[in-house]
Amino acid sequence: MEEIDKRIVEVARSAVKEYLESLMNTERDVFIEEHGGLRNGFYERKVKTKFGEIEDLSVPRDREGRFRSAALEPYSRSIGLEELKRFQSRPLESRYIAIFLDALFFFLRKDTVEKEPILFAMGIRESGEYEYWDSILPPRNPICHIQQ
Repeated sequence: MEEIDKRIVEVARSAVKEYLESLMNTERDVFIEEHGGLRNGFYERKVKTKFGEIEDLSVPRDREGRFRSAALEPYSRSIGLEELKRFQSRPLESRYIAIFLDALFFFLRKDTVEKEPILFAMGIRESGEYEYWDSILPPRNPICHIQQ
């Protein structure tokens, strides 16, 4: 029975992908008719649906980059200050089964290009879900100099 359920979900996901692509193509054609311009192919995007993630949705575009489909939310590339404050002040669980404090090293360009750590903290809830807490880029020279 599980195999049938998986196949049904797969067919539904494929149908949603086909419908969205057709809808967005029509949207783009109407947009170009009303505003002028030229088609400019597609780009691929991931989209989450009730039937799982669609990995390779073909989103149409116009040459001038003015077309935006009403069928998809735009990517959120940044968050507002209020959202950040709300995230940082959210209550944490009272208990975690594990806490991670770690660093990832990246080449960052400031005055020069140097390998620098980004420190991050996260916990694993009792339910097994990971919860991101925070990350920081520490100062370059954390050693304090004391003058006498």
